[in-house]
Amino acid sequence: MDSLKTALQQLQTNTKEIYEEAIRILIKIADNVIKAPTNSKVRLLQKSNLTLSTKILNVSGGLECLKLMGFLEDGSVWVLPPSVSVVSLQMFRNALSQELNTNVFAQLIQDEPSGSSSDSSIEPEPSKGAIPKVSESAKSANDTISDRKLLHDVPLVVLPPMKYLFTNPFLNEVELAFHTALSYADKDLQNRALAVIPKLKLENNAQNRLRKLQETAKEAKVSDFDYTLDDFLLPEVLDWFKNEFFKWVDSPDCQYCNGNTFFAHMSDDPSLLIHTNRVEMHKCHSCHRLTPFPRYNDVNILLLTRCGRCGEWANTFTLICCAMGWDARLIVDQTDHVWTEVFMHSQKRWLHCDPCENVCDTPLMYENGWGKQVSYVIAYSSEEVQDVTWRYSSNHKTVLRRRTKCTEKELVDALIKLRNERQRSSSKARVDYLTKRVLLELVELMCEKKASDKEKQGRTSGSELWRLMRGEIQPKIDSYVFVFKGNETETVRYSAALDKYECAKKDGSVSSVNGWHAGAFNMTGIFRKEEKDWKMVYLARAEGTDFGVISWKFEVEDATQVIDVVDVKLEHKLYENGKVEVTIESNATTIKMPENTVEFRTTAVSGSRFIVITARLSGGKGDVAWQHAQLFRQTSSSSDFAFIVKCSFKPVH
Repeated sequence: MDSLKTALQQLQTNTKEIYEEAIRILIKIADNVIKAPTNSKVRLLQKSNLTLSTKILNVSGGLECLKLMGFLEDGSVWVLPPSVSVVSLQMFRNALSQELNTNVFAQLIQDEPSGSSSDSSIEPEPSKGAIPKVSESAKSANDTISDRKLLHDVPLVVLPPMKYLFTNPFLNEVELAFHTALSYADKDLQNRALAVIPKLKLENNAQNRLRKLQETAKEAKVSDFDYTLDDFLLPEVLDWFKNEFFKWVDSPDCQYCNGNTFFAHMSDDPSLLIHTNRVEMHKCHSCHRLTPFPRYNDVNILLLTRCGRCGEWANTFTLICCAMGWDARLIVDQTDHVWTEVFMHSQKRWLHCDPCENVCDTPLMYENGWGKQVSYVIAYSSEEVQDVTWRYSSNHKTVLRRRTKCTEKELVDALIKLRNERQRSSSKARVDYLTKRVLLELVELMCEKKASDKEKQGRTSGSELWRLMRGEIQPKIDSYVFVFKGNETETVRYSAALDKYECAKKDGSVSSVNGWHAGAFNMTGIFRKEEKDWKMVYLARAEGTDFGVISWKFEVEDATQVIDVVDVKLEHKLYENGKVEVTIESNATTIKMPENTVEFRTTAVSGSRFIVITARLSGGKGDVAWQHAQLFRQTSSSSDFAFIVKCSFKPVH
C-alpha cells in the first residue's frame, strides 16, 4: 500500500495495546535513523528480530507502514536505502506522533518521543560493512515513502471564497493576509495543534515558577501580586517551540549524502510544487546534487514538517497559541519579518512574542537592536486586523514619513471596514468586547516608548551568513589588500553570482578570495542580496540606511615599481533616483569616475604605490530605496565578472 492514511486505518483495527505498541516501535525505528542517518546499522532490520516480527510484520497495517517509511525487503532483512531522506523520515515520524496524539491513546509519546523501554529490543543489528546491496527486484518506487505521498494525506486548510474590496495593491495584501488568518479559528486545526503540545508538562513547569514567585512575594509582603498561570505558561510555550518543536533552516541538508547545501535557484517543476508555489532548490557542496526545500504556508503541513524560517515559525506559533486558548494574532512587518502577539488578560494588553528569538514583550528590538526602519506592521487574527506599527517604533514622526503605500485615512478606513465585515456574524457582546479592547490598544499605541537594554540586542535566529545576506548584521572586515608583484599587468575581478574574487596574472595563474566582504578594504552598511524569485544577485546598502560604502585597496609589492595605468570596470544598476559614486584614490590624488560610466581608464594615479577604489551607494525612493542603487547585479547562474580592476606598472624614476 502507498497510502499512509490507509495504513494507519489498518493499524487502528488492532487492539489498543497492539496499535500503540506498533506506533511507538515505528517511531523508535525512525528516530534511530534520524539521529544517525549515515550509520548503516540503523538502516538494517533483521526479520528474525522477535519484536519486529511479532509487533510490526505480523500486525495488520504494520508491514505497510514499514514500507511507507522506505524499507525494502531483501532476503532475510529489511533495508532502508540511502536515497530515503531524513526529511521524509521526519515527516513520517511526525505524522505517526500526531496520529497517536489525536486518538484515544494520547500522551504516549509527548514526553518521550524516542519510545519507551518496551520497544528497546529494536536495536541496530550488527553489520560488517555498508548497507547490503538491495536486489533489483526489491526496488519499487511505490514502496518508498516520499514527501509528496505523505502530503497528499494531509487535511489542508480550506477557506471560504474571498472577494477584494479595494483597488490599492497594498490594501489587497492586507485583505489577503486577513482572510488567511481565518484558519486560526478552525477548531479541527486547533485540535491537531493541541495534540502535539506537551501541555501538561508545560503547565506543571509554569505552575512551579508561579508558586515560587508567590512564596517570594509572600515573604516580601507584596500585596499587589496579580500574576496568573498564563503569565508563566506563555514563556514556557515559547521556549518549548524554539528549542524542542521547530527547527530553523537556512539551507537543508543534502537528501542524498547529508552534506551542506547552498541556495541554487527557485524550482518551476510542477511535480515539486505541491501545496506551495515556492520551492527553493539547494545544491550540495559535496555531491553537487539538488535538494528541494518547499516553503509551505499551510499550517497543517507545518505541524508535520516543523521547519522553516520566520514565516513558517510565526504562522505555526500563532496557531499553537490559539490552540492553547489564547487570543493570538500574526504580525507582519513590511520590511520582511513575521512574529506573533498574544493578548494577556492579566495585563490587559497584547504581548509581542517572537518564536524565532524566544523573546517576549520586547517590541522595540527590531528598530533598536536589528536596525530595521519599520513602516507598516499589521496584526492579523481571525476576528481583527490592526495597524500596530507604533508599538514597534520609538520615533513615530520618522515612521510616518516612510509610509507611502496609501494615505493614513485610506488605511484606517480600510481596517475599520474589514473589521466590521468580519465581525458581522459575532455576537453583540463579543463585538462590544473587541471594540473596547481596540480602543484601549489605540491609547497605548499613541505613547512613544524608549528601548530597554534588552531591546538593543541584535538578532540571533538564522546563521551568521543568512543574517549577513539580509543586512541585519555587518561582517567583520580585516581590511584586505590585493598585492601586485608589479612586474607585469595584473587583474583582480569579482563575480557577485560566484561571490568570489580572482587575481589573474599575465602567465595565466589565478588565485581566489571567497566572499564579497573578505576582499574588501573597508565597508559600512553593505550586504549581498539574493533575489531568489528573480534569480538575481548584487551588492546593495543595508535596508533602512541612507547610504552604504565599500572600498578595495590595491598595492604594489615591488619597491622598484609603481602603478602606471588603471582600467576599471564597475557594473551597477540604478532605479528611481538611486546613485552610485565611485572614486579612485592614491597617496597623491583622488579622482571621480564619471557618472553612469561602467568602464574607465585613468593615468591620474600614475606613479602611486597603491590605490583605493570606493563606491558609495545612496538615493532611492520609498521603503525599498536601499534597492535602487545596486553594484554588480547579475543572474545567479552567471559566471561573468561585473567588477574588474586591471593595473599595469612602470619603474620608479
